[in-house]
Amino acid sequence: MAERTQLSVQRMAQTLADQFPILLQAAAGTGRRALAEFIALCEEVLSCVDSPTRTTPDSLAQFIGARDADVMNHDETTRAIMGTESLGTLRRQADNASSQAAVALARPNLPPAVSTSNGPVHLPDLLRSLTVEAALLADHCGTTLDRAGTAQCLRAVASVLGERFPGHTIEVRVPPFAAVQLGSLTAGPVHHRGTPPNVVETDTATFWALAIGTLSWTQAREAHRLRVSGVHAPDVAQMLPIVRRR
Repeated sequence: MAERTQLSVQRMAQTLADQFPILLQAAAGTGRRALAEFIALCEEVLSCVDSPTRTTPDSLAQFIGARDADVMNHDETTRAIMGTESLGTLRRQADNASSQAAVALARPNLPPAVSTSNGPVHLPDLLRSLTVEAALLADHCGTTLDRAGTAQCLRAVASVLGERFPGHTIEVRVPPFAAVQLGSLTAGPVHHRGTPPNVVETDTATFWALAIGTLSWTQAREAHRLRVSGVHAPDVAQMLPIVRRR
């Protein structure tokens, strides 16, 4: 990797690692399954960073889509880790897995692309995807990621939205963390410079809830949690949710 890219990857890796204490504490207070899901997340980090590949990687949207489609395998992995272990045993395992994964993410020369059970992926996209997974687990445990983790998660989700619906007709804004331009699902103006005439703006909590399907577009509009302008802006309702809630 070029030096600038390597530094960017290291920051992303550190951001993911910084979420582990938050998740560990929340999972321990939630129960055995949450701890097993946290262990699975850490074990995936360990497995992937030791599996470099030269196979052409999937895009972020392809990779997250593959993970969403593989929810049954995700559940089987979680159940296998959980087994009949006590809460205390799982907590000790989670402590160890967290420490090992954090050390792995701190390595100075991580591979540019890795092999995973859901296909090959660029390392930055793996880190983005796992941060989304971390946010899903945090949501399940009734907590949130820190500011940097939230930013990394929401930018990843916005990138997936932009990849799935490319274009420059609609702009979705989630200040201060993310903004993405999208194409309309119907015939819309082709916009080349500046801000598109169709804009959707919302806060981070609303965007995340829309992204994982815990809040509908109609509910968000009725609660005045969306600022929508332009005839094509409501097309975004048909692009949601973006990721599947575990």
